[in-house]
Amino acid sequence: MRRILLTLLLTFVWIFSSSQSVLAQQEPTQPEVVITFFWREGCSHCAAEKPVLQELAAQNPQINLKAYEVYYDNANREYLYALGEALGFETTGVPVTVIGEQVWVGFGAEDEAAIRAAVDNCLASGCPDPSEKFSLDLSGTTVSLETEAQSKNTSSLWWIIAAVMVFAGSYALGVALRKNKTAKKKQKKH
Repeated sequence: MRRILLTLLLTFVWIFSSSQSVLAQQEPTQPEVVITFFWREGCSHCAAEKPVLQELAAQNPQINLKAYEVYYDNANREYLYALGEALGFETTGVPVTVIGEQVWVGFGAEDEAAIRAAVDNCLASGCPDPSEKFSLDLSGTTVSLETEAQSKNTSSLWWIIAAVMVFAGSYALGVALRKNKTAKKKQKKH
């Protein structure tokens, strides 16, 4: 029984240290660039912009893409209104993209080029989260879009944890069955 507990304890220590190293690899050593993206389901311009932003985030680990769906989520919509008031832009439609203090309402080819240029400028010096700069309350908001890289990192971590748990469970079951078999043999001898 001690061996099983020790094995499980070592397994959990290994999982914890592995997850910490995966998370540490995700932390950029360069300045963070936050892209705040407001969108809604069914918006064709939003759908056109999403893959562009996801590609930028996948190519640059220092980019933190924070996307907020505003049609179904009231807290996200309130955040859009508060940020619009703080930065002085009209919140009449989506998509809305904020990088540093630059704002794009709508999305087209010229917007894509301008967003890419803004990201390039921010990669050297960073562009922090506007909610922090203006001390906006984000309680209740929900980030609703992961980058492909974030999704892959999270997914692979869960696969590692699941594999280790299956191994540990199988090992524990094998030990328990061997003990049971040994106990039955001893009972037959008596």
